[in-house]
Amino acid sequence: AITMSIWAEERRQGTDELLLTIPATDWDSVLGKYLAAVAIYSVSLLFSMLCTYTVLESLGDPDIGLFIGTYFGYWLVGLAMLAVGMVASFLTANVTVAYILGALFNGILVILGTAPVLSAILRSPQLAVQLQRWGIGGQLADFARGVVSWAGIIYFLSIALIMLYLSMVLIGRRHWRLGPVVGSVAGFYGLLHLAVIFVAVLLALGVSYGLGPIPGVVLGMIAYLGIQIALLALWERVGFTIPDLPGHYITRILAVVAAAVGLVLFFHAHDLRWDVTSERINSLSPETVQLVKELRVDRPIVIEAFISPASEVPESYVQTRLNILHHLYELAALGKDKIRLIVNETSQYSEEAARAEQRYKIQAKEVRSIDRGTLRTDNIFLGVAFTCGLEKVVVPFIDRGIPVEYELVRSLAIVAGEKRKKVGVVDTDAGLQGNFIAGVQQWPIIDELEKQYEVKRMDLNSPVQPGEVDVLLAVQPSTLTPEQMKHFVEAVRSGIPTAIFEDPCPRFAPWVSATSEPRRPPSSPFMMFPREMPKGDIQELWNLLGIDFPKDEIVWQDYNPYPKIDLFREQKPFVFIGKGSGAERPFNEQSPITRGLQNMLLPFPGAISKWRTSELAFEDLLRTGPRTGFVRYSDLFR
Repeated sequence: AITMSIWAEERRQGTDELLLTIPATDWDSVLGKYLAAVAIYSVSLLFSMLCTYTVLESLGDPDIGLFIGTYFGYWLVGLAMLAVGMVASFLTANVTVAYILGALFNGILVILGTAPVLSAILRSPQLAVQLQRWGIGGQLADFARGVVSWAGIIYFLSIALIMLYLSMVLIGRRHWRLGPVVGSVAGFYGLLHLAVIFVAVLLALGVSYGLGPIPGVVLGMIAYLGIQIALLALWERVGFTIPDLPGHYITRILAVVAAAVGLVLFFHAHDLRWDVTSERINSLSPETVQLVKELRVDRPIVIEAFISPASEVPESYVQTRLNILHHLYELAALGKDKIRLIVNETSQYSEEAARAEQRYKIQAKEVRSIDRGTLRTDNIFLGVAFTCGLEKVVVPFIDRGIPVEYELVRSLAIVAGEKRKKVGVVDTDAGLQGNFIAGVQQWPIIDELEKQYEVKRMDLNSPVQPGEVDVLLAVQPSTLTPEQMKHFVEAVRSGIPTAIFEDPCPRFAPWVSATSEPRRPPSSPFMMFPREMPKGDIQELWNLLGIDFPKDEIVWQDYNPYPKIDLFREQKPFVFIGKGSGAERPFNEQSPITRGLQNMLLPFPGAISKWRTSELAFEDLLRTGPRTGFVRYSDLFR
C-alpha cells in the first residue's frame, strides 16, 4: 500500500514529466522515492514495536534480545517488499493495478518461504525445503528465533538492490532507441556478463571455500572489476554508439540477479550468526559445534522432524517444542551441506502422521496437562528421524526434561557412523540391566545408553581385561561380593574411567540394600530358605579414592521450597539444593554437569569429604545450606 502510488500516481497525474526535468539522475529519483517509503515504513514499525513492548512488559518479562531481533527481521522484510512494490508501481499508471501487482510479486516470495504450501503444490517435501530458503519466510525464521543471520541480511538487501536497479531501468526506458545493431550490442554485453555469472557460480559452488568468507568476496570483486575494465576497453575499441538498449539492460539485470544468487549462496556456506536472545536459547555448546564441524559423511544426513503445530501443543510442552525446533535449525545451519532438515507440521490423522508411522514408526503420544484447573489430554508429535544411507536412528518422542541438544547430537553422531564406545555396567543388586529373579526390569538409563554406546554386562567374577571396556558404570557397588569387590577396586586402580553411584538409603528401590545393611537375598518363590548373601567391604574403594563416606549417616536440611506438599514438610531428609537454602554456591557453575541448574531434590542423600592426604582431584558439585545435619540410618528407620 505504501508503494502503490510512488510512480503510478505521478504518471496518472502527469507530474512524472516535471519530476524527470529536475537536475537529478534517474538513480537519484528512484533512491529518493525508495527512501521516502522506507521512512514511512520505519516510523510505522517503530510505533508498533513500542506498543507491543509496552503490552509485553505489562504481562511479564519479555526477552529484549529476541524482541529486537524479530523486529529487525521485520524491518529487513519491509526493505525488500518496498523495493518489489516500487517495481510494480513503475509498470502501470493505475494505482489499483500497482497494488495488485505488488501483492502478486511479493506473494511469490512469501509462497517460496512457506514449506507446507510448496509441498502441497510440488508434492515433494524435500524440494519444498530446498526452495524454502529462497522465500521470505525461510529467511525470516532465524530472526524470529532471535538469531541475526548474515546470510539473511544479504538476502533481503540483495532483493532490495536488484529491484532498485530494475526500477532505474524502467524509469530510464524513455531514452531507449532501437536500431539495427540491437542484436550485436545485446550479444556483446551478454558474452561479457556471462563471465560475471561464471564468477557468481564459482562462489556459489564454494571454490573459494577454503579461503574463508572475506578473501572469497575480495576475489569475486577483483574478478568483477576485471571484467568491467575489459568491457570498457572493448567498447572503445569496437566503437558502439548506442548506449542504452533493452538487450543490454536485460543482460545486466540477469547478471546482477546471478551475482546476487551467488552471493547469497556464498554467505549461506560461510554464514555468521549471532544469538541475541537473553538466555542464548539458540546457542549450541562448543562440543556440539566441534562435533558437527568434524562430521565426515559421504552423503547428507537427512533430519526429518514431525512436530505438532503450536496451536495443538499444551502449554506444558510449548517450551520443549520450541527447544527442539531451535536446536534443529541451528544444527542445519551449522552443518550446511552435510545436514538436510525437513520439518513437518504434523497433526493427528494427517498425511504427515501416516508417513511418520509408516516410514519411522513415529506415533502421536498421549500427554496430560492441567489447563485452567481441568485435566486435558492431547495427542502430539515431537519425533525426529535421522537417516544417512542405510543408517537410521529414530527418536519417537522427545519428552519434557530430556536434554534436547544431547538427544539430537547423540542421534546425529550415531547415524554418521561414529565409532561407539563400550560401557561396562557392573552387575550389582540394583539390576540396571534387569534381574529376572528379583523381578526387576531394565532401567531407562540403560535404554538411553544403548542408543549411543555398546553396553556390556560386567559380573566381575573375573578381573576386567585391558581394553575390554572404555568406561565402567557401577550403581550401589556396596552389594558386590568380596571377590567382585576385589576385581572392581583393581579396575578402578588400573585407571579405567568409572562412574560410581552409592546410595546410603535407596528408599525408591526397595530391592536394593542400603550401604550399612547386609545384602538382601533375592525374593523368589523357589527359594524357601534363602541363604545369607556375602558382601564386600566398600571401605576398600573409599580408601583407594581417598574420601570419607559415612555409610550410616543420612543428610537432612531445614529447607523446603514446596511447603504445601506434606511429604516434604514432614521428611527433612528430602534435601533440596538451591539458592533458597542459604548456600553461597549450591551448584558448581564451573562444572558442565551442574552449570545452569536452579533446583534439585535429593531424597535421603549421603555426604562425602576428601582426605587431606588424597592426591586425586576433588570437585564438589552440590552443597547444602547452613541449616543442615546428619541422622543415623538406624534411627531413621527403626
